[in-house]
Amino acid sequence: MTFHLDVSSYSSCVLCKRTRLKPSRHSLSCPKDVDWVAKLLLLQHHRVRHQATGRTDPVLGLHAHGPPHTHTPSLWVADPGSPACTPADSACSRSRSGHTCPVHPIVRSLERTTRLAGRGRGEPTRSRTPHPPLPLRTAVFTAALERFGRSSIVALPPEEIAAARSWAPPQRWPHTWVTGGVAPDVDICEESVQCRDGQWRPIRIYRPAPDATAATARGVRLPVLLYFHGGGYVLGNTRLYDPLCTWLAATVPALVLSVDYRQAPEYRAPQALLDSIDALHWAHRHARAMGADPERIAVCGDSAGGALATLVTHAALDDGGPAIAFQALLYPCTDATQSFPSARELGDAPVLSAEKIRIFTEHYLADLVPPTDPRVSAYFRPDLAGLPPALVQTADLDPLRDEGLAYADRLADAGVPVRATNYLRTVHGYHSFPGATTMGDQARHELLVELRRHLHARPSAADAAYPNARRASVEVARATPAIDATDELAG
Repeated sequence: MTFHLDVSSYSSCVLCKRTRLKPSRHSLSCPKDVDWVAKLLLLQHHRVRHQATGRTDPVLGLHAHGPPHTHTPSLWVADPGSPACTPADSACSRSRSGHTCPVHPIVRSLERTTRLAGRGRGEPTRSRTPHPPLPLRTAVFTAALERFGRSSIVALPPEEIAAARSWAPPQRWPHTWVTGGVAPDVDICEESVQCRDGQWRPIRIYRPAPDATAATARGVRLPVLLYFHGGGYVLGNTRLYDPLCTWLAATVPALVLSVDYRQAPEYRAPQALLDSIDALHWAHRHARAMGADPERIAVCGDSAGGALATLVTHAALDDGGPAIAFQALLYPCTDATQSFPSARELGDAPVLSAEKIRIFTEHYLADLVPPTDPRVSAYFRPDLAGLPPALVQTADLDPLRDEGLAYADRLADAGVPVRATNYLRTVHGYHSFPGATTMGDQARHELLVELRRHLHARPSAADAAYPNARRASVEVARATPAIDATDELAG
């Protein structure tokens, strides 16, 4: 089953503020919690493929029902002549005058909000709405990044690329307000991986600190999560992702291995992929020695790292192993030809523009590998059947949006269980700067739930051995202060 959700950027209890309750009184005891509000604020697109299963979406609580028939893209009142909704459909109800399939009354009350997002054009939008403005914090951050950023590839001479890619922000305020801090209860070390050409590459290891007594008594082994960092195959490093990787290690919990693959222009395609495949085999061979479970391996990556993550699953399938239990693709690059509409529509988007994509692609491919080669563009692999379950997260204001969602569609068509979420009013790279967004906590919560669902067949044992993980996952759901949706969309 595939859910395609355009989730609004609001991850706190709107109703608490609207009923004039103080934000301090909002807690998880409120029935209208983070995911409940996110479900009601689906302002664009709710489409469930295949037949009803009777199960509920584990993150946003949406019920699966039959073929799409009643909900228009903006979740407004459907055509009275459409087939009747199933009783399990939580967004529908029956009116006393006959079945008109109205949406939940609280969703209907948000009609004014959607009109404001459409800049006062009078009618609720029934197709893709005009892009609403960025939240103030995101607009300020992206403007500062463009103006004062240290490593914009557009103005970076080739001889300075190596120095630029080694930079990582210091772990002090205000940097930690943007990126999040490094989790204090995670041990960080590095090992070396020998690649197929004899070269050695470092791999950064994040291990959550367990309750030693419980872990020893229960014999709990952690799952393995391979992380591939972004940066267009040119920039970025493993230290840059310490906040995210330590958070994943502590909350999943998992043994997180961040791969320091070789980058362009020194090493062209497909070297980054080959190093990533070698890292997967190394992790599988050494998992038991590190106290981890080699039968529970997941891959995760953002941007170019998202491309590497899914290409590694292709190689593992073709080579007959190691088996991968799950793939989490965060705004991945799946089409190096940049032929999807969002690449042109959002060519001047903040953080990642068409010009930056062109330069990154030139550095990595260098006319040695065609952009349609399945070793660099996952979308062009002929057959996707047999790949592991996937989570695909995209940003609505990202040139890579459409290719990520199109790849999710192809996975679903091939029978792969996939969940695709497009987050509104945000830009490429939001997992790296959650403090500068209004939806960062919601996206992280979704990532956490999906990883735990696929990696922990017995979550109670993991919770007992690693008690900090359960507490941290609850804190994610409580992190964002209450906001007013009307004010946000109007702004």
